[in-house]
Amino acid sequence: MKRLEAIFTDRYAPLFLLLITILGFGLLLPWLGFYWDDWAKISVARLGRLGDYARYYAEDRPLSAWTHILFTPLLGTTPLPWHIFTLLLRWLSAWGAWWCLNQIWPPARRQNLAAAVLFLLHPVFISQPAAVTFHQQWLQFALFFLSFGLMLSAQRRTGRAAILLHAAALAAMLAQLSVTEYFAPLELLRPLGLYFLFRQQQSARASARRALRAWAPYLLVTALYVAWRLFFLKLPGADPYRAETLYAFLQSPLATLARVARVALVDELEILVNAWGRLLQAPLNGLTLMDWAGAAAGLLAVAGVTLFLARYHAAGAQEVADGTAEARWLRQALIFGVAAVLLGPVPAWITGRQVVFDFHSDRYALPATFGAGLLLAVLVYWLSQKRLQRALLVGVLAGCALAFQFGVANDYRWEWTRQQRFFWELAWRAPGLQAPTALIMESEPFPNQGLFSTSAALNLMYPQHAGLAGRLSYWVYALRPRFPQPPDSSALSFNTTFRSLHFEGQTPQSLLLYQNPQHGNCLWVLSARDAAHPYLSELVKAFLPASDLSRIEPVAAAGYPPADILGAEPVRGWCSLFEQADLARQLGDWPAVVTLADEALAQGHAPEHAGSNSPYEWLPMIEGLARVGRIDEASTLTGRAYATDPAYRGMLCDLWETVPGGAAPEELRCAELR
Repeated sequence: MKRLEAIFTDRYAPLFLLLITILGFGLLLPWLGFYWDDWAKISVARLGRLGDYARYYAEDRPLSAWTHILFTPLLGTTPLPWHIFTLLLRWLSAWGAWWCLNQIWPPARRQNLAAAVLFLLHPVFISQPAAVTFHQQWLQFALFFLSFGLMLSAQRRTGRAAILLHAAALAAMLAQLSVTEYFAPLELLRPLGLYFLFRQQQSARASARRALRAWAPYLLVTALYVAWRLFFLKLPGADPYRAETLYAFLQSPLATLARVARVALVDELEILVNAWGRLLQAPLNGLTLMDWAGAAAGLLAVAGVTLFLARYHAAGAQEVADGTAEARWLRQALIFGVAAVLLGPVPAWITGRQVVFDFHSDRYALPATFGAGLLLAVLVYWLSQKRLQRALLVGVLAGCALAFQFGVANDYRWEWTRQQRFFWELAWRAPGLQAPTALIMESEPFPNQGLFSTSAALNLMYPQHAGLAGRLSYWVYALRPRFPQPPDSSALSFNTTFRSLHFEGQTPQSLLLYQNPQHGNCLWVLSARDAAHPYLSELVKAFLPASDLSRIEPVAAAGYPPADILGAEPVRGWCSLFEQADLARQLGDWPAVVTLADEALAQGHAPEHAGSNSPYEWLPMIEGLARVGRIDEASTLTGRAYATDPAYRGMLCDLWETVPGGAAPEELRCAELR
């Protein structure tokens, strides 16, 4: 029994936090990939050298490159190591937060652990799966708490030991500040933490004086950093994170204050209230297996957090024992939490941004999650008095947040699956591509991921052309909203730069891709022959002449597409058969088309079956069967495709007109169209 009770001690608290981290963010790691900025950052290392990261970050954060230069050789350029690394950084951040809080309020270790758990799982930041991108922010959080904790530890030492601890704290502080400016305002928490630490034994005035003296070297570093970032940092172009609010305040202070107050109110409501409100919007019907898995993980978290927090004191850990001491913790933790949650979004506000303006803006809320977790712990311990009630409340909140984060990870899992399908289908249809080639689509293939992200990934799917003098070989463009009206697509020029990635191209050195789940199952490469397609918009049809199928090379280069990124090639299913048949049709290799058609039919695919029910995707196989003399089979397949969707009547009739000696099935009534 004593051995069991020993589990609920300080010694095992970090392990407890690790288990919660794995349960919330680690179960789906093997099925996650790269997202958003991840692709661009990985492409820098895959296509060039580690030193190229300096050029990549030169336009806004020239010192940030060191994290990639340091960790990319260790983690490589495949997804899983980065996901594990970023998960560990999140765990270290929660552990570091608990360590710092314990130094400020040693008797309130259970409350501090509750705050660390709620910080760890806070639902406002939902971009954890973009691991390459956000390893920097979690590294900053971990370094911030390391520096803060070392500074607090130095107050209990004298002489050489204190000097070494301060030196290490300042080094961690400088490393943190060199990455991004997101966490710089949290440095203003230092005097408050020092004051509460000293206030345990000294008067308010003495504690304030001592806190200011101890803070002095850190204040100096913070002031120098702010001055450098605002006034002395020289960038090659306009600063994308310019302090717009600061300059606006100098011109119209009252109007700027009013605007910032409105933005701050909306953002703080999002961080403190709305983020948790989203947890109540989970569907109660139509639940999938993964929904149930997330619910099970959440229930396990409820039980685990409740048990650990409820039994924590039984192992002999210090705890607030009297009403006066608890009231002091509630008051001081409330002040500290409010300060942290207000300071966290300052970098967004000072640059004219806010936390809730787009899909990826939750990164601006990340620094505030520490204060939000602490405030929620204060609320729990203020509302309830009994240990089990408090533990259960924290457990329920943690369980709901964990189930939500699991669901977010599952959404990213599906996003990775969609990306894999897109690139493998493209690789089957276009094993190689001439360079430079612009790939044009009606809209972005992956909403909220960015065309630069898909373009960076595309340049990893094919080898780069050596003669382009630092330019990338490929780029993806979306017609909407770029072209509200159909333009002349015969000679459009493209010149696109994203950080250090640059592409130049033009039509007709381009391919027109189409993907629409309402009318097809697979990725299509369109051309002028698709002018009669019943479902293409006029905007897409205007670009059909710009799609040059001769850009496609029929043989893939060795090692492409890279299986270490995309995973092993999927088993040959409908889309694999269609893409390869469409390529063989383009090449005039009719025996190959027929072989693929026979394989498709043998596997049970049919025009009337879900998953292969687009007549367009049967066109290559119908034409192949007809051209090798298997007219009856081609005619039967045509009738089945026409019955599935009569809107394709025109395209089917056009196809049969190209078949030497062939006649369209009577049910098409092709003569009526002439």
